[in-house]
Amino acid sequence: MKLIVENDEQKGYVTEIGFGSFLSMGELEMNKALNLWLIDKFNCDTEALDFEGGISIPVRPLVKSILGIPSGPIQVVEGLDVDDALHAQYTCNNRRGKAAKEVADEMCSITDKEPFCIAFMMAILGIYLAPNTCLTVNRALLGAVQQVDKLKEMDWCNFVATYLFKGIKEFKESNSNNVTIKGCVHILSVIFIDFVKHAAFEVPAGFPRLGVVTKEHIKWVVSHPFTSLMVRYPEESIYAAMFDNMSNYYITEDGKSVDSETNSDALSNTSATTNTNQNNNKLRVLAELVTVMLPKPAPCANPSGRKKRNNAMDTGNQPIRSAKSRTTENVFNKCSPQLLPPIMKLITENAEQKGYVGEIGFGSFLSMAEFEMNKALTLWLVDKFNCDTEALEFEGGISIPVRPLVKSVLGIPSGPIQVVKGLDIDDALKDEYTYNGRAKNAKEVAEEMCSITDKEPFCIAFMMAMLGIYLAPSTSVGVNWKLLGAVRQVDKLKEMDWCNFVATYLFKGIKKFKESNATFVYIKGCVHILSVIFIDFVKHAAFEVPVGFPRLGVVTTKHIKWVVSHPFTSFMVRRPEESIYAAVLVNWPKDNIVEDGKCVTNTDALSDTLGTTDSDQNNNRHPISAELGTLPIAEAPGSFAEHIMFPTSCEQLQSSRPSSELCSAQMHVSPDNPKGMNRGSTSPVENAADCSNKKASVDRPSSVQAKRAGGVAALDISLLNCTLCCGPCKPPVFQCNGRHLACGRCLAELPGEQCQTCEHGGGFSPCPIMDDIVSLAMVECSHDGCKSSVPYHELDGHESTCPHVPCYCYCPEPGCGFVGPPELLLGHLAALHSVPVHTVDYGKVHRLRVLEPRFMLHGEGDDSAFLLAVGVLGAAMVVSAVCIRAGALRQPQYMVKLWVNGPPPPSSAAGRIECELEAVTSSTRPGEVVVKELPSFLTVPPAYLVGSGASKAVILDIRIDKM
Repeated sequence: MKLIVENDEQKGYVTEIGFGSFLSMGELEMNKALNLWLIDKFNCDTEALDFEGGISIPVRPLVKSILGIPSGPIQVVEGLDVDDALHAQYTCNNRRGKAAKEVADEMCSITDKEPFCIAFMMAILGIYLAPNTCLTVNRALLGAVQQVDKLKEMDWCNFVATYLFKGIKEFKESNSNNVTIKGCVHILSVIFIDFVKHAAFEVPAGFPRLGVVTKEHIKWVVSHPFTSLMVRYPEESIYAAMFDNMSNYYITEDGKSVDSETNSDALSNTSATTNTNQNNNKLRVLAELVTVMLPKPAPCANPSGRKKRNNAMDTGNQPIRSAKSRTTENVFNKCSPQLLPPIMKLITENAEQKGYVGEIGFGSFLSMAEFEMNKALTLWLVDKFNCDTEALEFEGGISIPVRPLVKSVLGIPSGPIQVVKGLDIDDALKDEYTYNGRAKNAKEVAEEMCSITDKEPFCIAFMMAMLGIYLAPSTSVGVNWKLLGAVRQVDKLKEMDWCNFVATYLFKGIKKFKESNATFVYIKGCVHILSVIFIDFVKHAAFEVPVGFPRLGVVTTKHIKWVVSHPFTSFMVRRPEESIYAAVLVNWPKDNIVEDGKCVTNTDALSDTLGTTDSDQNNNRHPISAELGTLPIAEAPGSFAEHIMFPTSCEQLQSSRPSSELCSAQMHVSPDNPKGMNRGSTSPVENAADCSNKKASVDRPSSVQAKRAGGVAALDISLLNCTLCCGPCKPPVFQCNGRHLACGRCLAELPGEQCQTCEHGGGFSPCPIMDDIVSLAMVECSHDGCKSSVPYHELDGHESTCPHVPCYCYCPEPGCGFVGPPELLLGHLAALHSVPVHTVDYGKVHRLRVLEPRFMLHGEGDDSAFLLAVGVLGAAMVVSAVCIRAGALRQPQYMVKLWVNGPPPPSSAAGRIECELEAVTSSTRPGEVVVKELPSFLTVPPAYLVGSGASKAVILDIRIDKM
């Protein structure tokens, strides 16, 4: 930098591209022991340095203050195309990248702006900002840095942060003895030095910090045991102006800092990376430090260099501010759905804890899908949220109320008891959630709860952790003490209205965010809800989300990645009546008013402990009580019947509701069919008892008159039913003198072909007009994802063979009502029923130890699901495989080969037993598969089994080939 400063031309170039802060960079000698200690303190999940006492310092938002480099709207993209000549300039004879130091030496003699700036960036990135394992230039960045005129507009801050965080993650995951940490670890040292709190130590003010923090400061720090140094709270640090209005955890997506309205990446689309849980206890380094006492550094002449928190003009009520006016890097949120699946996995492995969670009504969390938040999408949705109507509002007058959908998204209790904060608790309970006078870290509480065995303390810890991490996250990583009084009443947790509490908490957080004029600001609340709702409402031919409730177990990272790969404003949004939430929203009052989350009017706010709301006035309750795996059911207005719309001319018939609005035919589920099965299909209980194909009769309404509506006649669909079999009439249709209809097949079986409905009987004659009507009466298939319209009389046949029919899991455990496609079945069985799941590669041999009666296999290539069913035949064990897929879908076909080698010693028998399933049987009902009833299975004699007693197992080799 000294050489560049001496050259006015080069100095000007560096400033023009936004890296002028490097020209005044202070001398700093890195300390290896300090670096390793700080890396151990770095939490890869929260991207923060975590210290004792619940102090958590997020690193990403501080990069700008430390380095002073550009953080523009254009994402830095690696791997862009460059010409061969430029590539050759940064390549050695051995085809490796040039040494970054060599490039730095050469750049000092370059006079032209463009080649100098390219060389400067390649050198700075290779030496300092994004060093790799061999200190050579990263030629993958040439395509980005060659755009010299755009360097100042690129988001180098997020690029450097993401590169560092990935390097730390790779280091922590590596089992190698010799490993290099990639990235600018200098950032961590500067942050820690700035946060050291000691009477004899002070660092001058001033930004960027790389020009202020020097080797003198690091020498003082490393002369003390690191753990003996007190760390400042964020609000006490030099970065206080930033931390005053941000949370200690925030959302980011692969370091992107894009415009929240357009989601433009400006350079190129890159795939988002997945943040997984890290092992922060990997390695601790013990180092002997040389004690060197330094004199206290002279304070800066202007110690008040911090940005003021309040402006003289900031008085009175603040106007609500649009989220558009902020960039993604200045907005933060602590809602962390990505942290829950690994926690839930630990709970599901403990049958006792799993039972506790189910008892308090939060069993939906046990099957929560992995979901990575996207900051740009979150900010855009917050901007679309109307705080007055509590709805997401989109173009075309589409308004989606959020509060009534919370139950369907989360699947948590929405009982009659209001959740009240601030109830009295004893000091002992409060102390359990306190650390040095501050609230305990919610993630720490989650880790501790996994070792709790007693129900009450476990449930309290579970609720405090879930509220702090996900449902009602605040501005810090600590738990919310004010909710202890409510959650300690474990026996009433399932009766409390957590849905409205979570909704109100989120809405207040959004309102406060919009009213804030601070540069750095957080959004409190479960913003995950908004993302899930929007994803469910996206209407695109190439995008589909599976059915199933609650939605947190269905909408995954895969879906949000697809959505954020497109400009948000380019999407069409479904109308509420077209969405998966139609049954919920159709019953939601249009003029619904909710105050402070209360579902009723004139309620006591829970007296001294907990009060209940008046159920007679509970008009704002969620209209359904969907448990895990059940679908919301809408009651058809009026009579229990489907209706069909047909024109008075010979135009094609269309299905519709009883009103004049044209739409698909509606299904009503009578009390005899509570699970919302499709017409013509039987209930799970009925199927379990009788696997025969039964036809469900259609309830006939009292009135069968057609009515005219805008040139279209609405006809009760039961008028198209045969009076003999009660099913849909199929051509040829016959009519008696009393106008009763009968299909030809039924008429042929009728004695004397005389009408049994007419008082004195009557003969039938062909009715060509009805042949046309029943052939043109089109209805839509009720299976999600199928857009087919078929004649009404063909509906039963189509739906029984439709490739989109959901895969049902009829589990032996009482109360399981899972409904969902095959790809969700694996997660459901593994999470809720502890069924082992093993991933297999097609064409490869896998050796499994099979003990369970059901063992699931996941096809790596196409996400297919296979059931490895195990049974007993006399003293032998029988094994076979079944492909679990929807309906009559028969492609692709699979061939499975099963064999066992043995038997194990001391048996004297020898040889191999094998079974080849040339065309694997398919099933939609894994709960009903019986091995001995399958066409073929492998019989394993007792001598080939290992173990003893109930733990006897078979060591099975299996290979699955896709045909």
